[in-house]
Amino acid sequence: MPGHTSGHLLYYEKPYLFCGDTLFSGGCGKIFEGTTQQMFRSILLIKSFPQNTLICCAHEYTVKNLKFAKLLLPNDNHIKRYLDHSQKRVSKFLPTVPSTLEVEKKINIFLRCGDENIRRSLKKVGIEWRGIDSLKTGEHETFSILRKMRDRF
Repeated sequence: MPGHTSGHLLYYEKPYLFCGDTLFSGGCGKIFEGTTQQMFRSILLIKSFPQNTLICCAHEYTVKNLKFAKLLLPNDNHIKRYLDHSQKRVSKFLPTVPSTLEVEKKINIFLRCGDENIRRSLKKVGIEWRGIDSLKTGEHETFSILRKMRDRF
C-alpha cells in the first residue's frame, strides 16, 4: 500500500488489519516516499473493509489526531466523545488502539473527505486564500489539504 512509503504493506487476517503507518486511529500517516494520490487510494481501500475490522496501527497518536480533528470540527459529537474516551484511557496508561473501522469512519477526518462539514470548516479556517474553494473541492484534494494541515499541527 504505497503512500507512507513506496513499499508499505498491509496485512489482513479477519478481523485484524495491520496497517502500519497508513491509517492511525483518528488520522493517517505522513507521506514520505509516496504521493497524496497513492495514500488516498490506500485509505479508500481500507475504507472498503468490513465495519468490524480491527484497525491495528503502528503508533499511538489517537489523542493528537483527535485534537487536530476537533479544531476543524469542534461540534462533532463523535470526535468529542472519542477524544474524551481516549484521553481517559491514556491517563490510565491504557492503549486506545485497536479501534474498529466503524468507529474510524465516524472519528477519522481522513476517512470523511466527502463530508461537507469538513469542507465548510476548511473554508472557515481560511483555506480559500490559496485559491481553493473547499465546497467544490474533490475528496482527493480535501485529503491533500488535511494531510498538509496535519503535518503542520
